[in-house]
Amino acid sequence: MPASLALRGFGLLLLLALAIYLPALRGPFFWDDDELVYQNQDVVSPAGVMHVWWNTAASEYTPLATVSYWFEWGLWKRATLGYHLDNVLLHAVNAFLVWLVLLRLKIPGAFLAAVLFLVHPVCVESVAWISERRNVLSMAFYLLAILGYLRFQTEGRNRDYWLALALFGAALLSKATVVILPVTLLLIVWWVNGRVGRKDVLRMAPLFGLSLVAGALRIWFEFQRGMNAGTLPDSSFAGRAVAASQAVWFYLGEVFWPVHLSLIYPRLAGSPILAAIGAAGLAAALLVLFSKRSGWGRPYLLALCYFLLAIGPALGLLKMAYLQHADVSDHFAYMALIAPLALVAAGASRWGSTGRTLLAAACLVFAGLTLQRSWFFGHPEELWRLTIRQNPPAWTAHEHLAIARYERADIPGAIDGFQRSLELHPSNFRAWFNLGTMRHLQGRYPEAAAAYAQALALNPALVQARERLEACRRTMEIVKQRQPER
Repeated sequence: MPASLALRGFGLLLLLALAIYLPALRGPFFWDDDELVYQNQDVVSPAGVMHVWWNTAASEYTPLATVSYWFEWGLWKRATLGYHLDNVLLHAVNAFLVWLVLLRLKIPGAFLAAVLFLVHPVCVESVAWISERRNVLSMAFYLLAILGYLRFQTEGRNRDYWLALALFGAALLSKATVVILPVTLLLIVWWVNGRVGRKDVLRMAPLFGLSLVAGALRIWFEFQRGMNAGTLPDSSFAGRAVAASQAVWFYLGEVFWPVHLSLIYPRLAGSPILAAIGAAGLAAALLVLFSKRSGWGRPYLLALCYFLLAIGPALGLLKMAYLQHADVSDHFAYMALIAPLALVAAGASRWGSTGRTLLAAACLVFAGLTLQRSWFFGHPEELWRLTIRQNPPAWTAHEHLAIARYERADIPGAIDGFQRSLELHPSNFRAWFNLGTMRHLQGRYPEAAAAYAQALALNPALVQARERLEACRRTMEIVKQRQPER
């Protein structure tokens, strides 16, 4: 591709990304941005850039993403505009790289697929939420690794292979969900060559080795650190398998009908019968497409296999901390969108001007939905209100709406929110601590002490709760001593 064309294409993608994400650029830190950014010692301390590489206390091992926050903290501290701009820039880069990868694979409608990916509403959660830097950064390295390997395949230079391996390592250090890269590359080899040879598999051995190490690290951090915040609603494998089967269809539906998106979705129905029907339908589709892999089924088989591969780590077959909130989430689908959108764009491009017109209309609709969705991320209190309307039992939404009310000095409203959150999820020690803080501010020391004590019972390591509890008890003792004088 000529450099001038590439530059114009990237410029167009970047301008479009800035336009549709403009409302989100004003958004403050919210949800777990405190833990990952401004309260993270690996971000705010000068030595953090070194310590992050061997820090085993974090909830997830994503040192490269944390280093990106460290650099940004040095530039603009708590001013969120820079963090948001970097996420939008990375998203535009990812769309540009999708274009380049599809061009390399000679898939029609490559640029249209890149635009579809750029404006797709499901991407908003990954782009407009500062904490999801892990998603956009890891995918940039992931796509660059694919391009490096494709260049190695066509030009045979060993340095391209080692570059792809290094880029894969960088992707894993940003987020471990990119462990799927070796299998992705084998799918690409099959697409290009029509077969996967022994040499192709051997070339993947170092990449599979990195995937195993990163996967083991992710599981260790998930079980030892990530799930300390709460209990899962159903820890049985059978229950998770039922939810996983339904989640696949949920995510497929989001690709083609991305409306009524939610920050925290209601629990999936959990019907074993529906799950069995869904799993049987997927198995039947795979069998039919595999039988037609030499003909019309080939692109559909590639798209479906990649989609299932990319969404697989997020289906919850293994326990994940996020399952305490919901069974599915938009940010889990970010990487999986590529193949089905490329399939749609390729199909539309073969229909000539009619197909391209329909696809352009879809892009406009998606852009409008993304613009609307990004506005909510620019106004977190409204986003939490919307989430509660969509999913009233979402205890996290009640908790964070309460925090937003507290920040507006609405103490009674904050107390109502924390109490509602605790009715839905009594083991949330943070909500107990925050409720204690609200009662403390009101001067209702016995109620504050009771809330702090409950937070400590759930999490004995919560030092601040212990200090506040002691302060409450001292105050109550002083008040008691003064009562006879009155």
